[in-house]
Amino acid sequence: MTLSLSRRSFLTSCCLGTSVAALALSASVHASGWLDASQLGVTPNAGRDQSVALQKAMSHAAKLRRPLFLPAGLYVVRDLELPSHLHLIGAMGQSQLLAGASAKFLLRAHGQKTIKLEGLTLRGSGMQDIAGLSALLDGVESHDLRIIQCHFLQAPQTGIRLNGVSGQIEDCRFQQLGRYGIFSRHAKGLWVQDNRLDNIGDGGILIHRGDFGPDGSRLVNNRISNIHAFRGGSGQYGNGINVFRADNVLISGNHISDCRYSAIRSNGAKQCHIIGNHCLGSGEVALFSEFEFDGAIIANNSLEGGSAGISIANFNRGGRRVSVSGNLIRNMTNPTPHDGPRLNNYGLYVEADAVVTGNNIEACPSIGMILGFGPYMRNLVASHNLVRGSQIGLAVSVVPKAGTALIDSNLFEGAQTAIAGFRWRDQSTSDLLGKPEKAPTNIRLHNNQSA
Repeated sequence: MTLSLSRRSFLTSCCLGTSVAALALSASVHASGWLDASQLGVTPNAGRDQSVALQKAMSHAAKLRRPLFLPAGLYVVRDLELPSHLHLIGAMGQSQLLAGASAKFLLRAHGQKTIKLEGLTLRGSGMQDIAGLSALLDGVESHDLRIIQCHFLQAPQTGIRLNGVSGQIEDCRFQQLGRYGIFSRHAKGLWVQDNRLDNIGDGGILIHRGDFGPDGSRLVNNRISNIHAFRGGSGQYGNGINVFRADNVLISGNHISDCRYSAIRSNGAKQCHIIGNHCLGSGEVALFSEFEFDGAIIANNSLEGGSAGISIANFNRGGRRVSVSGNLIRNMTNPTPHDGPRLNNYGLYVEADAVVTGNNIEACPSIGMILGFGPYMRNLVASHNLVRGSQIGLAVSVVPKAGTALIDSNLFEGAQTAIAGFRWRDQSTSDLLGKPEKAPTNIRLHNNQSA
C-alpha cells in the first residue's frame, strides 16, 4: 500500500499542528493561573504611592488562591498587610518595593497562614532614618511564611522581624541594614538557609525568646560577613548569629566572617548544636556559649582569627553540660574589643560538666586550653587534643573548692609550659607534664606528651 501526501494536505496538517500547539500553550498559561498586578491597577515606575492598588491586588489574588506576579519596576508602598494564601512573585532583583513616607514596614503578615514571597526586593530609603520604620518585612503569629530569593536592602532598621512565626527564609540577600538582618522571637520551627548577609549594623541572624523555651529553628548554610556593633555594648550586639533563651536550635554549615564580637553567640540556650561552621576574623571570642546554657554540642567547627576561640562560661549562672570535639582553632591573636574579665588569646575555655576531645589548637599565643576559673570548675574531661604554639598548653584551676578534671592523652608542641595549675589568673604550679604526683588532688593526669 502506497501512502500519498499532497502539498495542500501537508500544509493543512502543519497549520493544524501549529494551531494545536498554540492552543496547548494557551491552556498551559491559563492552567498556571497567574494574575498580573499591572492588569489589576498597579503601575510600575509610577513615582506615586501604589499601596492601595497593590493591597487590593494581593487580596484579590489570595481570595482566588492564584499567584500574583509583580512585573519589573519600582513601587513606592507602605504598611501592606499580607493576606492568607497569598503567593506574590516578582522578577528577581527587578521588582522593587520602596518604603514610602511614614512607613512602619513594607509588608506584614499578622496572624495569617500559608504565604509565599518570591523574587522581591524590599528597599528602605538608604540608611537615613525613616520615622517609625521598624522592619522591611514584619511577621506576627503567622504560620507557614515562606520567603524565597528576596532582597532586603538599604534600611536603617531590620530586614525581617518575626514574632511567633513558622516557615522558611531561603536564598535571600540582606545588605546595608542598620540593625539586624533577621530577628526572630518565639519561633515555631523556622528554617533559615542559604542566605547571604553583609554589612549589617548590629547583628546578622538573631533567634530570641523573652523566656526560656523550645524554638527548634534551623540555621543552615548561610553566609554572613561584616557585622558591626553600631550600638556598642560588650557583646549583645555585633554577632553573626545570636541565640538567646531559645532551645533546640541547630547552627550548621554557616560561613561567618568579620564580626565585631562573636561569629556565633549562644546565651541561655538549651540543646544548642553548633556544628561544622567556618568562622573567620571575629573581633572577640569566635564561638561563645554562656550563662544558663545546657546540653550544647560544639563540633567540627573551623575557627580562625579572634581574641579567643571557644568560650563555654558562666557555671555560676547554671551553664553546664557540653561536648566540644573535632574543632580546628588557630591564630587567636586579636586584642579584645572591651575590657572584660576573660583572659585573652586562648584557644578553648570550659567550666562545667564538659568533655573536650579531639580538638586541634594552634597559634593561640597565651593558653591553648583553660579548664575552669577559680572555683568554677566541675567534672571536666580533656583528652586527645593537640595544642601547638601556645605559651601554656593547658591551664587548669587548682583553687580550693574547684572540682575534678581528668587530663588524658593530650599532645603539646612548642609550649614553654605544657600543663600548669592556676589560681584565678595566676600560674601557681610548675609544669605538671610527666609529674602526676605533683598535681593537686582534684586533677588527674595520664599519658600526656610533649612533642
